[in-house]
Amino acid sequence: MACTDHDHTVPKFTPTSEENNLVEFIDVANVKILNSFIKPNGKSKEDFLNLSLPENNEKITLESDCDNQILLIIPFLTNVTLYSILLETKDSEGTLKHLNLFNNLNESFNDFNSVSRREPDQSTEIIHNSTTVPEYPLDRVRIFKNCNKLHIFLPDNMEDDEDLITRITYLEIRGEPSNKKTNNGLDANLTTKVFLKDATFESLGNPKDHKKVEQNNSAIMDL
Repeated sequence: MACTDHDHTVPKFTPTSEENNLVEFIDVANVKILNSFIKPNGKSKEDFLNLSLPENNEKITLESDCDNQILLIIPFLTNVTLYSILLETKDSEGTLKHLNLFNNLNESFNDFNSVSRREPDQSTEIIHNSTTVPEYPLDRVRIFKNCNKLHIFLPDNMEDDEDLITRITYLEIRGEPSNKKTNNGLDANLTTKVFLKDATFESLGNPKDHKKVEQNNSAIMDL
């Protein structure tokens, strides 16, 4: 279903800072990472999402599995206004083409088929040859205000080759929470730690969850 109630022109970007990092407001336990696995082995989605913390200097990579596409579904502990996304993909085998973003989709869009058929709320071309981690401004006024869930979809590459591996080596989401405490009562000024259960994997992907699974088994990480 195409969105028709707004255009996709991003307003003039207001600079952000590390203070706008929303990592503490991500509902890590319910984050879903589809068609991907985390390297090195033994690292969790919490480790990957915490890359943006100042004390974390580990090299952790999110890598696509059965084809080039990656879908991340990131819920928040409270409503937030999103300012920007910092995303580094320069280690990908293909030259990535688009970054598609969706605001507040329900669970019926938690798969590749449904997301691929929907027009993104904001789409931008991937930045290449940057000497720093590229920052992608979001429409904080009209689209990404009062956001409780963000879908991040990397659908394609310049080579139109689905066999080329896509890699995300850094992800940071910046914005402002609607209040200074999360829905769980956690103070925004306190650093919190989320402990996750051991990783579990599906041996076979659901054929309805990915548009290219007719010839490939899709690995879906959903901890």
